[in-house]
Amino acid sequence: MASDVYVVFQEVDLCTFSYRPKYSRKQITDFDVLGVHLEPDFAAQIAVAECKSGEEQAMSYLLKLNGLRSFFNAYKAYLVQARIDSNAREVGRQTGVWCLDEGNLQTLLRGCGVDDSHLKAERDAYTKKAALSELQKKAFPKAVEYLKYDFWTLPDHRNVVNLMRLFTLMATSADALTSHIGCLRNKWP
Repeated sequence: MASDVYVVFQEVDLCTFSYRPKYSRKQITDFDVLGVHLEPDFAAQIAVAECKSGEEQAMSYLLKLNGLRSFFNAYKAYLVQARIDSNAREVGRQTGVWCLDEGNLQTLLRGCGVDDSHLKAERDAYTKKAALSELQKKAFPKAVEYLKYDFWTLPDHRNVVNLMRLFTLMATSADALTSHIGCLRNKWP
């Protein structure tokens, strides 16, 4: 029996290129989480989430998230905020965006058996992932830039060609015995 595989990308930027004043990348927006569910036959389903610490502008965040859901053809979208008013919840229900406030999130976590030790482990993993990301930016800047900006907006056939090219360029620099990943494993228990 095959198990489900989820890949999670955090702090995703959506960019476009602008010709003013010169041809350069311009950030359109960012959002907190892009989750990709990989199935045994390599089909993928996408979920997006936005997490806000404030208690205002739920409707604005919800509409932005609905646009991201549509852009990525995501099957699920979640807005997590300390407080979400009833109007935003109603619009969320109609657009397919799940709205979770603090109470909803706590109930969901308890129902899934998630306790403080799980949350601490997730925070620690996020911190380590962020540190690894910084090391990867230094070791393989082209690949990191491609995955951060271009991968999400190009068709699949272009991504396969581009990723193969990047892997070819990285292969001469990557060494399993002295890679940054190996170094990080030695530093972290």
